[in-house]
Amino acid sequence: MDLLKEYSKVTNVRDINDNFTTDDFTINTNLTTVEKDKLKISFLSSVSIGQGMGKFYAGAYYRAIEDIKRNSSILPNYTIETHFQDTANNYLKALNDMTHLYVKGTTGFIGPEGICSHAAIMAASWNLPMLGYVSSPFFLYTLNRYEKHIIYNT
Repeated sequence: MDLLKEYSKVTNVRDINDNFTTDDFTINTNLTTVEKDKLKISFLSSVSIGQGMGKFYAGAYYRAIEDIKRNSSILPNYTIETHFQDTANNYLKALNDMTHLYVKGTTGFIGPEGICSHAAIMAASWNLPMLGYVSSPFFLYTLNRYEKHIIYNT
C-alpha cells in the first residue's frame, strides 16, 4: 500500500484509521493520555500562636514540593496537591484538622508539631504516612508500637 496515496484522501484528521498496515509492520496512531494519580499532602503547623516552628519548616516544605513538581522524573505518575492547616498551637485542633483532611482524601501528613504521639496513632489507624518535624521525646520512647511506620524526628 502506498501511504502517500492513502494520506492524500484524508480531508480531516478523524478520517485516519486508528491502525493502518504497511507491508512490513503495523502502526498504531492512537495517542493515549496517562491519567496521573494525585498525592494529597497535608502540612500541619502552628504559625499564628506559640513558638511557630512551622514558620521555619514551611519554607523548606513548599520548596521541596516545587522541586518535585519541576522534576518529572521524581514522581512521574503523580501530581501533588498540597494542603496547609494552621493548628494554632492547639493539640485538639490539630487532631480535628487531621480528621477533616483525612475525610477530604489526604494521602499523608507532615506535622503537627509538638507532642505528636496521638496524631501518629491516628495516621497509623488510617494507614497513612506521617512525618513529624518537631516532636517531644515522649514520642520517641513509644516507637515499638509503630513497627510499620518510619518516623523521623528532626
